[in-house]
Amino acid sequence: MGEETAKIIVLSICGFIGLVFLLSVISSAKKEYKNEKAIVQEKSATIVSKRSSVSGGHYSTKTSYYATFEFEDKERIEISVSGQQSGLLTEGDTGVLNYQGTRFNSFTRN
Repeated sequence: MGEETAKIIVLSICGFIGLVFLLSVISSAKKEYKNEKAIVQEKSATIVSKRSSVSGGHYSTKTSYYATFEFEDKERIEISVSGQQSGLLTEGDTGVLNYQGTRFNSFTRN
């Protein structure tokens, strides 16, 4: 393998990693923008399920937490919540969910 070929391979790998990073930033910014444009809603809801998802690799992991709320009209929404919020939510609890787009703001029990 020649020196020029090695440089091309290294630059291609660096470019690919940069592109993946850029696409991730753009995706996060789009989600945040959509949430900011959404109206804040408060609806009566019941917590019907909770789940967590672990991602990562050998050296570090990230746990994401989700709660599914069911409204009086039987519509459901799954929202990402923090680990602390997840610990405070219990399946079967009823109350008022305050959310904006896909952003969890609060849940007040009845």
